Amino acid sequence: MRRFRLVPFVEMTPPQKAYADAVMAGPTSATGSAAVVPGAATIGARSTSTCAARNWRGRWRLVGEYVRFKTSLPAKLNEFAILVTARQWGAQYEWFAHHRLAMKEGLNPAVAEDLAQGRRPVGMQADEEIIYNFSQELHTKHASAMRPSRR
Repeated sequence: MRRFRLVPFVEMTPPQKAYADAVMAGPTSATGSAAVVPGAATIGARSTSTCAARNWRGRWRLVGEYVRFKTSLPAKLNEFAILVTARQWGAQYEWFAHHRLAMKEGLNPAVAEDLAQGRRPVGMQADEEIIYNFSQELHTKHASAMRPSRR
């Protein structure tokens, strides 16, 4: 059962079509999701109507793309951070969408399984442990004592 109706491209208003075209032209389309690949027949009604109607939403899409695809983290760690956050907030769709990407980028499936079960993952690599600790501290304390090293 869908929360929002999928709108076929042929039924979109010009602003909706412009927004959908922008999503399809951006880096999100390369993630392999069936909802954002060029040639897809539909896109979520909420995405297109609210974002097309308000230009600032299109700007937020660009901010989201920047934060997700232009991060200084390697893709595996970026996807791991998203999984930690998805599990913290019970965001099932984010977990579903990013678990596949984390596996593709080389995250150990056992680490993801521990996280899925609400356990601190065993066998994390050192860089994964830094991401996990930072994310947990940020989610639980809403701040972090960790500071970047000064060179």
